[in-house]
Amino acid sequence: MDICIMYYILIPLSIFRNLAECIETGNKTEDDVFPSSPPVICPPACLSDDHPCKCYSDGWIDCNGKNLTSIPVLPPCSRLINLQGNNITSIDQVDFSETIDTQIIDLSYNKITELRSGIFIQLKALKALTLHRNSIVHISDCAFYGLTALTSLDLSRNNITVIPSTAFDDNTALREITLYENKLSDLSPRWFENKTSLETVALGQNTWNCSCELRKSYDTIVNTSGIQVDCQDNTDTIFSSMCIRCSSPYYMRGFTLYNITKENLKSCDENITSSVNNIQEITSCENVIPVTRQKLMNTSEATMTTLTTTRNSISSSATESALKNATIILISESSTKRPHMKNSSMDSWVVVLIVIVVLILISFIAISIWCNDRKRRKLIRRKSYGTEETTL
Repeated sequence: MDICIMYYILIPLSIFRNLAECIETGNKTEDDVFPSSPPVICPPACLSDDHPCKCYSDGWIDCNGKNLTSIPVLPPCSRLINLQGNNITSIDQVDFSETIDTQIIDLSYNKITELRSGIFIQLKALKALTLHRNSIVHISDCAFYGLTALTSLDLSRNNITVIPSTAFDDNTALREITLYENKLSDLSPRWFENKTSLETVALGQNTWNCSCELRKSYDTIVNTSGIQVDCQDNTDTIFSSMCIRCSSPYYMRGFTLYNITKENLKSCDENITSSVNNIQEITSCENVIPVTRQKLMNTSEATMTTLTTTRNSISSSATESALKNATIILISESSTKRPHMKNSSMDSWVVVLIVIVVLILISFIAISIWCNDRKRRKLIRRKSYGTEETTL
């Protein structure tokens, strides 16, 4: 009885404590929402028991090192999503269509190869996006479209060779861009236009081609933006802002572009512009339409309904034609099989009669042979008896 009373007391207390935590969460700052070690209390019905990720009370979704090959369905309450250390190869627009309040996404240490248009379009509240240590080769023009609140973007240690000039047009709140350890050879001043808050751009350890085009683009960026430059004293690291070390031409290898003058470069033309900035076809990102899982399911259901209707109509017409053909075949078979059955019965009777006649003939022959043989034996006996009487 005492144990029952204890449960009746503890259960209401735990419920009131969870309600108090929910109310308190609404008044927390960003530092309080994302502490260094998350609490271990999960909100009710955040994730199912068989879900690979863990859900914490402040919207912290931990999917670190779960051997995922795709992004699982995440709850709408997600605010920080940790997906690092998996085998994710691609990102679809529906993956984050229900997590519109997410502020931080970490997709580092995966196997993503491409960033398609509009994949983050519905994440209007996203502030930090980390794609460090993937295998990204291609970035579409509208890959980061819709991320108007984004302040930090990390694309370091990938295989990126070209970034479209319009890639960062919608990311006006950016404060830092990390692009070190890629395969970039040129940059576009348009990346940094209308970025009044941009302070740091890490560009180290790329395959920069220190041409006149790159030098002009670099000067335009440094002179028209407030980006910090950390290459003045040649003590730069991969994290140093706007520090470009030349990979080509061979006579410029190892030098920082900041300390190279136009006189050191051959055949520089003042009217030359960046090759990245000269892309003729500029895609309009306004045509990118947000897609949710519900819309995708409705589209799939509509497509399946159309296919089913078409298949049923085809099958019904096929059935009708098959029935017609079967009827014709049955009529033709019935008209041909009956005479054949009569003929076969007549033939069998003829055969039986022939067999009977043959058997009768054989029996007559056998009987006649037997009778003749008997007569012959009687005659022989009579003759033998007559001879014996004469002798006597």
